[in-house]
Amino acid sequence: MNQDPSISKAAHELTLSFINEADIPSRFKKKSGDKKSKFDPQSSMEINFQSEVRKWVRTIESIIMNSKNKEQAWRFIRIKPVIEPNLTTVTKCQDFLDFLDILIQRRDVDNCDSDELGTLCMLHSTFQKQIETAIIS
Repeated sequence: MNQDPSISKAAHELTLSFINEADIPSRFKKKSGDKKSKFDPQSSMEINFQSEVRKWVRTIESIIMNSKNKEQAWRFIRIKPVIEPNLTTVTKCQDFLDFLDILIQRRDVDNCDSDELGTLCMLHSTFQKQIETAIIS
């Protein structure tokens, strides 16, 4: 199955953003002066990392499928909400509300699995913080 490269890239970026530092394979860590780490696809750390990437892939695909349009879906995935002028509260942000609708739909109606629910919640929480930061500034 051929996967969209933009989904793969986003899944890796989200995995690196949300995974514990200790669980990131050394090949993704920036080390000055060190030799490039040997890649062992059978190591437990690498297997766990790839499992996390697959969780994000499924979540990204779900967001794309359940969003109003692809542009909006990628705003959610990239944590780039549209902040309307004079926005004073996160609950008046349409992107926040639309993302929340997807979360509720997937959790309560579609009964998504716990992995997707977890990644959706982490992403939505970060999305909310991004909106709140923009409102305060």
